[in-house]
Amino acid sequence: MLAQGQSFIMGFSQAAPDASPAKVAKQEDRQTCLPVTIRVIETSLEQCSSNGGEFLVHGAEHGMLILVAAVESLTKQSTSMELSLNDGSGRMKARYYITNDQSKSLEDMCVGCYVHIYGNVRTSPSPHFAATGIRRVQSADEISYHMIETAHAALKLKRGLREPATPSPKKVTSATLMETPVEPMKTAVAPVANMVSSPPATQLSGAALSSAILTVLKNEADSHPEGSALASVLTQMMPSSGEEVKKALEKLVDDGEIFTTIDDEHFSCV
Repeated sequence: MLAQGQSFIMGFSQAAPDASPAKVAKQEDRQTCLPVTIRVIETSLEQCSSNGGEFLVHGAEHGMLILVAAVESLTKQSTSMELSLNDGSGRMKARYYITNDQSKSLEDMCVGCYVHIYGNVRTSPSPHFAATGIRRVQSADEISYHMIETAHAALKLKRGLREPATPSPKKVTSATLMETPVEPMKTAVAPVANMVSSPPATQLSGAALSSAILTVLKNEADSHPEGSALASVLTQMMPSSGEEVKKALEKLVDDGEIFTTIDDEHFSCV
């Protein structure tokens, strides 16, 4: 039995008895089997009737066509069998001539079963599928595999599907390296998250000290959303005394210009 998508070769060679082996030319008549659906056959028949040309499938002539379809009706005779096939894409009549050796293998053929059938399309007296071989489908996987093979064959014939070619690597020469411009190295400067203000150079007091404290709190507002710690403010206000810095902080809180956050030793400006 012919397998799905299989191609077969019929070879013939003729030569005179006294001909030398070198003069014997072997001729091969290669015929391919193409998996199709009934809809594909119907489309090809429409194109054939409109163009008045030969029957072509996907623009090419094929020796055998393969169908996998369900049997909707079945009429058995002594020498032939007529079927109505449906594969989900369309319906089509099929005819198969039975030989004595094949009559027993077709006894299990019935309405509702799926068949694997191969042959050719005939347009006379009406369009039908002239089966060369037929068998009952043994597994539901055959139906899925047939649809996949049909789609793959159509892509190869319509688009000329080929294996992608691997591009050859480019040769790098010294002249190429000399012509390639070299970009200067860019130095990325990472932002300093915890930016600390420089401490004042001289001891501050009064309004100058309060202004310096406000500057420190504003600079640290983004990096310290919880507020600036008292120890950090004392460090940055050196050499001012700690007592003066604390008094300045208390005055700024009383004036409403700064406020305490998570505790009494963390401050943030308004």
